[in-house]
Amino acid sequence: MTILNTLKIIFLISFVIFLGSCEPSTHTNWELLSPDGNIKVIVYNSEQDSVRHLSYRVERIIGDSFIEVIGQSPLGIVRNDNSFDNNLKFINEERLKNLKTSYVLKTGKSIKVDDLFSEMILQFKNINEQLINVIFRSFNDGIAFQYEFPERDSTKYSIIKELSGFAVPQKQSWMQAQDSVRKWGPAYEKIFKNGDDLKNQDDAPFGWCFPTLMKTDHSWVLLTEADLESTYFGAHLTKQDQKGIFHIKMPDQKEAMGLGTSLSSSTLPWKTPWRVMILGDALGSIIESNMVTNLSKPNVLKNSDWIKPGRASWSWWSSEGKDRELDSLIRFVDLAVNMNWEYSLVDANWNLLPDSEMDSLVNYAKSKNIGLLLWYNSGGAHNEVMEEPRDLMSDPVLRKAEFKRIHELGIKGIKVDFFQSDKPFIIDQYIGILKDAADEQLLVNFHGCTIPRGWRRTYPNLMSMESVMGAECYRFSQEFGKQSPVLNTIYAATRNVVGAMDYTPVTFSLRTYPHLTSYAHELALCVLFESGITHFADKISGFENTPTYVQDFLRRVPVTWDEIKYLDGMPGKEMLLARRKGDTWYVAGINGENIQKKLTINMAVLGTGNYEVTEITDGKTNTEFSLNNSKISGEKSLSIDVLPYGGFVVILKE
Repeated sequence: MTILNTLKIIFLISFVIFLGSCEPSTHTNWELLSPDGNIKVIVYNSEQDSVRHLSYRVERIIGDSFIEVIGQSPLGIVRNDNSFDNNLKFINEERLKNLKTSYVLKTGKSIKVDDLFSEMILQFKNINEQLINVIFRSFNDGIAFQYEFPERDSTKYSIIKELSGFAVPQKQSWMQAQDSVRKWGPAYEKIFKNGDDLKNQDDAPFGWCFPTLMKTDHSWVLLTEADLESTYFGAHLTKQDQKGIFHIKMPDQKEAMGLGTSLSSSTLPWKTPWRVMILGDALGSIIESNMVTNLSKPNVLKNSDWIKPGRASWSWWSSEGKDRELDSLIRFVDLAVNMNWEYSLVDANWNLLPDSEMDSLVNYAKSKNIGLLLWYNSGGAHNEVMEEPRDLMSDPVLRKAEFKRIHELGIKGIKVDFFQSDKPFIIDQYIGILKDAADEQLLVNFHGCTIPRGWRRTYPNLMSMESVMGAECYRFSQEFGKQSPVLNTIYAATRNVVGAMDYTPVTFSLRTYPHLTSYAHELALCVLFESGITHFADKISGFENTPTYVQDFLRRVPVTWDEIKYLDGMPGKEMLLARRKGDTWYVAGINGENIQKKLTINMAVLGTGNYEVTEITDGKTNTEFSLNNSKISGEKSLSIDVLPYGGFVVILKE
């Protein structure tokens, strides 16, 4: 959908009100309600110690009254020329009420998305008469804000500090510590905390990553950001201070081998990314939310008809160097053919194959109607990882030439790895890759990378991003081997909430550090986790040795979805999600604990129809499956026994 059509829809459907002041205001505080009236943000320009400071707080209806969810939190920003953090003079107020539109994604938890919000733009001047707009949007599932410098000026300004904070009175948290600067990081691949109260933050010396999930006495809160552009840094959070406030933190200057600056710079006008607070009384409000894409810019590609999500075979996980041998790569193309998958991923150092062998592989894949995906190193001077091909993605001229070359060969997509920084020049590289790849009709998967920040809507050729400790870590992380059952339940409510996650699921075979999860748990991950291209990680025999009904399931499991429903679960314990494709529901349930459980699907959540049911569950041992076919009414519940660290998938077809 073009930007023009989106604007037409907005102004045809929406009830839009522009006012100097449409609600009572003392010019020292302003309120904005969500469209359903259940969430409220109050913005203050209040005096303390003879200095006026901007701040906000967020409340939700709990029972019959508004209760604070996020306490008094700071607002403000400091540029290299002037500060916009105190003694700001209120100038004007504009509001948009119940603005409604819809859009279509190529990939996501819901392909068709409805977007309903209200907006408040508060304009201020600093002591030097320079303008700043503080923009708040309210949704039925949360609040977001950003800053805008609305004046026109060709001078380049820099952000010295963003003062935004979040005072969350959390009781439990599921958060990932920011990684240190090292050869392989930061890359959003550390172990998540599991329900901690954050009284001790010694293991997070560099702060916390987005997204962060917290539970207060009465609410769930997920913090993240959206609509990050190439002029700004990718943010993370400081440790919670003594007042209980997390503050926005810039990337470490040592990232990217010390190249570039962590400071954001731009001419004016200039908008910052959205600071996002997804809220709800139930975990489903977090998991089902589309706020990140709602806040991001619409599709900018002139043509996106060529974009085809799908499933891929992948030789790297199971091979020890043989993933760079022609015979092995051909066998994985054959695996994709046998499993009815659309793609096969050729990983690092493929360029070391003789040209004649690479030509043979490309031609063989074409003959089998399998799209090849090729791996690239993002460096350049900004990383010291020597896997090849490198020195192409960081140079726009070389990058465009390479994309043109591989497009003419018939390659369908790329995987770009080892970014290890959220500095603005690296953010610019991500977006440059997405634009240049789209020009040559190439799909994109980022690894060793930042978290999703809404780019899948703006650049729909973005299929997936890693930014998670996924199944590849069975090869080199003993800690992951121990923690993966718990982490899998956490990821569904944290990392995968904000965008596609290339976990590379379904590993029945054992690697360096064996998994504790059952085979049915592993199978469930390809439904529990969402990714525009699902890269199935196991070796060929790992799939061939499963029962026929498991292989049949893997042949038809979708990667794009019409709807998502949270059914039950608690991060760190268990998780049950349902995803709908057409008239069929796919339900995934996993057990994150070392105890046998009975997990129950409340069918009423999915509808009251009559369903044909296919259950693939744990067998007698964790390396066996069990199959059960039945019929059930949507008015009933379906209970399934799972082993310790077990799981299941259920197909419900009306």
